[in-house]
Amino acid sequence: MWYTLIVALKQYLASQSSLSGAIIRLGDSAQTFDEKTIVLLRGESKPDERLRNIRGIQTLHIECWVKGEVSDTEQALLDGYQQLAQLESDLADAIQVFGREPNTVDGYHIRVKLNPFQPDQDQFRPLVASRLTIEITHNKINP
Repeated sequence: MWYTLIVALKQYLASQSSLSGAIIRLGDSAQTFDEKTIVLLRGESKPDERLRNIRGIQTLHIECWVKGEVSDTEQALLDGYQQLAQLESDLADAIQVFGREPNTVDGYHIRVKLNPFQPDQDQFRPLVASRLTIEITHNKINP
C-alpha cells in the first residue's frame, strides 16, 4: 500500500499550482538539492492484523529543500528561511486537502494527519531544509 500512496501523493502535489516551482522526487538519493525540491520518502507501515490489506496506517516523510539566492552568507540564510517558510506553508495547505476531494486512493478511503515540521538545524547552509512526517490512515471501501 505504501507505494500506491506515495505515487498518489506525488501526482497530487505535482498538480498543485502553489507548488509549481518545486521539483518533486521519490526516494532518498543521499544528496542535497540546489533547487526548490520536495522529496517523498517511505516510512513505517502499520497494518491492522485482523484485517490485513483492508486497513492500516502508512507513515510518509516529506523533505523540503531550498537554497538562499543571496551571495552574503547571513542574507542567504535569511532568504532561505523565507523560501522554506513559504514552501512549508504551501505544502501543509496542499497535504491537508490530499485525499478529501475525492477522498479515495485506489479504492481506499484515506485520512491524513500532519505532524510538526522538523528543521535541519542549518547544517547544509546556504541550503536549508525541513522534514514533515504525515500519517495516512487507509480503509478499503467495500472489502
